[in-house]
Amino acid sequence: MKFLIPLLLSLAIVGSSLAAPQNATSPSNPDHSPDSQSVAGTKPSKSIFGGYRALNRSMKRHETSITRDIIIGYGQPVVEKFQGEYYWSVPVTYATLYSSPHHLYGKPLSDGVAIAEARALVSDGNVAFWLYDAPRPTRSSIPVR
Repeated sequence: MKFLIPLLLSLAIVGSSLAAPQNATSPSNPDHSPDSQSVAGTKPSKSIFGGYRALNRSMKRHETSITRDIIIGYGQPVVEKFQGEYYWSVPVTYATLYSSPHHLYGKPLSDGVAIAEARALVSDGNVAFWLYDAPRPTRSSIPVR
């Protein structure tokens, strides 16, 4: 009798939706396909302290004006072709300041904050290029009274 209960439990789990699929050896992440790795190299790995290791090293070497304290978030790396070569492209969202073009009583108004995006092109664990546009201030559509 004591062997019957574990046997019935194991049969119930195997037959339920909690059981693993039959071909559980197939890769679950399509980004690790052999085609993308052979073309663009190994996918950038995340650091336990936040961000990606290759991007953190590049920022420490001052290869870009973007620093870790202004970064809002990172996107998922994708393979991108740039100047005939394939790279892992990691989107980075960051906040930047711009000086206000407006003056009030002869004094400039306070600076503004803009949200911008950049892409780091990673090859062989190192950032090859940083691609970003300087954000342009936009004028508000709200009328000033």
